Amino acid sequence: MFLEGPKNRRSSKNIGVVLIETMVAIVMSAVVANTLLPAATDAMRTAKLSSSATALYADLNTGRITAINHNSTVVVCSVKDPFGQNLRCNHDAPQWHQGWVIFLRSNTPRGIEIDPASIIVRHTALPLGVQAVETSHRDEVTFLPDGTAKIDASFDFSMPESRRPLPLRRLKVDRRGHLSLSVTQPAST
Repeated sequence: MFLEGPKNRRSSKNIGVVLIETMVAIVMSAVVANTLLPAATDAMRTAKLSSSATALYADLNTGRITAINHNSTVVVCSVKDPFGQNLRCNHDAPQWHQGWVIFLRSNTPRGIEIDPASIIVRHTALPLGVQAVETSHRDEVTFLPDGTAKIDASFDFSMPESRRPLPLRRLKVDRRGHLSLSVTQPAST
């Protein structure tokens, strides 16, 4: 025979308190998540921009160093598919965010299919949403055997689909072959 005493019985008052505490905890969690989610999303987008700009910076630097070490002209150009067949620089409409290649120019005249033996680096497309625009409309960056660049070039890395504008990453190559990477506020519209 079981005896029911006050200790074994839950009162409706206690159940109501537990339910209210649970609802308050859920509401507080939703408020915290709603506050932190945009900041976390912006942090991930900022990391994508930074890593994309750093990747091109490193590859341009590789091209410059290779030009000096091989005493040869080295080209970095945008391509539609860096691992595709019949690889050519994308001179008509440079889309740097689709990928790029670094190759020795001595083996490949301008406008001709790139000789696979002359390729130094192939870089795949940038992360989804990242745009890399060469602002002076250069379709390639050419490093001469002394490490200088044939022409100045400037790249802006952005995420145009972002809800809030993120600071641009700007990569510049001057005629001396020097590279610089900076953070720039986007132009207000």
